[in-house]
Amino acid sequence: MAKLKAPLLSLGASGAIGKSLVFFPWKGIDAVREYVIPTNPKSTKQQAQRNLLTAALAEFHATGYDEDDMTAWALFASTFPTPRTGFNAMVRAHIMQALGDGTWWRMHDVFPDPLAGGGATVTCQTTETVPAMIGCRYGYSKTSMPNSVGAASIEDGLATWTIPDLTEGKEVYLFLSQQPVTYKGKTFYQGRTGVYHYTALAPA
Repeated sequence: MAKLKAPLLSLGASGAIGKSLVFFPWKGIDAVREYVIPTNPKSTKQQAQRNLLTAALAEFHATGYDEDDMTAWALFASTFPTPRTGFNAMVRAHIMQALGDGTWWRMHDVFPDPLAGGGATVTCQTTETVPAMIGCRYGYSKTSMPNSVGAASIEDGLATWTIPDLTEGKEVYLFLSQQPVTYKGKTFYQGRTGVYHYTALAPA
């Protein structure tokens, strides 16, 4: 519907009339142009993009991340060169693995429990059932976690890892992940967490 500021075409109008004419101010001039119908407002590519986003949003809400999980996603988000939220980082991770033909495996309620000697027992809830399929990567930087250990067990949806002894007093960063897929030459995981951390304890 066009909104008139005075009689039509005398002072100004904005909006559309019958999807045939569009009125708008342009550089101080009251302009009018033909209404153009998009050639394909629901293309296959657009629909695919919407479906990817819908699936990622559904997974985010269904998982029910707790406060610690969201803090970890926020820390992961801070590793990117451009600002983003933890929510954005999780949604992106889900979409990118889907583009690589991955299947997302849920991991949440992560708890790193520091052990004497610098290691830790890490647990999380997961939909994965095979311990060998999920790993824990860890290191001394939120952007570099070169070490990894496989899950020791999964019982009733609770997976457990044991990080070996590390240097006392160091901050240890970690994330959990399923198997990787590749999309446009980059690696993404079929399910992952944000980045958690703990301080390595002294030997007993």
